[in-house]
Parts: sequence; C-alpha cells; structure tokens
Amino acid sequence: MLEKPDIILVESVSDINTKALIFSVEGNGLVWWTPEKQVINCSIKNIQLYSCVFNPEWRKDSLIQVLRPCTLNIAGSCQIGQQPNLDVLLSDVRIAISPGIINIVTNTMAALKSGISEKAESMFQNDILSVNLFANHMNMFRGKKIAAQFEHVVEAKVLHRH
Repeated sequence: MLEKPDIILVESVSDINTKALIFSVEGNGLVWWTPEKQVINCSIKNIQLYSCVFNPEWRKDSLIQVLRPCTLNIAGSCQIGQQPNLDVLLSDVRIAISPGIINIVTNTMAALKSGISEKAESMFQNDILSVNLFANHMNMFRGKKIAAQFEHVVEAKVLHRH
C-alpha cells in the first residue's frame, strides 16, 4: 500500500519562494504465486501533478492543477503452460499546459539533471566509482565484430561507500 506521498521538484533549492511541481499518487497491489498459477492485481490511483510556489505559506493559494486525478489498473494472470493474460486500464488523462507550466517543467528538469551530474562528478572525484573500458577486457569476446560493438561501453564499479 502506497499512501499518497508528495514528490516535490523545485527550480532552485536556494530560494524558498521558488516555483515547484508536486507529484502525488497512491496505490496498492496484490500478487499471488502458486505452483499452478500467478496472479497480479495493482491499482495506482489519484495520480496528480500540481504547479505552485514552494513556500508552504503561499503554496495553498498558488496551486495550479497540471494533471487531473487519473487511475491506472493492471490485472494479469498466467497458468503454467499457458500464455500470460494482462489487462491494463487507464482512466481519462487530462493535462493543463501553459507556457508557465512548460517553463517550470524545463527548469526543474534542468536543476534535477545538474544535481545528478554534480553528484556523479563528486562520486568520481571521491574515488567512489572506478571506470574501466571494456576494450581492456576484449579477450572475453571471441569474434572481432562483437568486440568492436562493445569497445565504447563503460563499466562502473562501486569501490567504497561513505
């Protein structure tokens, strides 16, 4: 059971009056697994997205609904030796888009992306990750064609945690 957590993305973490997106959802699911049959029944309800000012004092007065509540239901079953059956039902999806909403989404995604990039960069600087090119391990591939396809793939290993 997932009880409506709020996921908040902000344009700037240094300004309490910054614009924000609030995503909330609730859901539940059941899975039965027996030797003869597998059954899944999940429901994700009240999927919503709001735009607002992050400041809690102004948030309630500045709420703008971007995604009206919608629901996703998934039901499936599979008996041993038979093809699986899966039903997916999505209620009407209503999205309100304006230039202001597009600006907030763009800015919050840019802030999120830069935060991830900074975190990854600090992980490399602090020797948390080690990067090795697979080209150094090409002897595990017998064919030159296969080895050439994997030449630019990067392998990352966690060295230690803080």
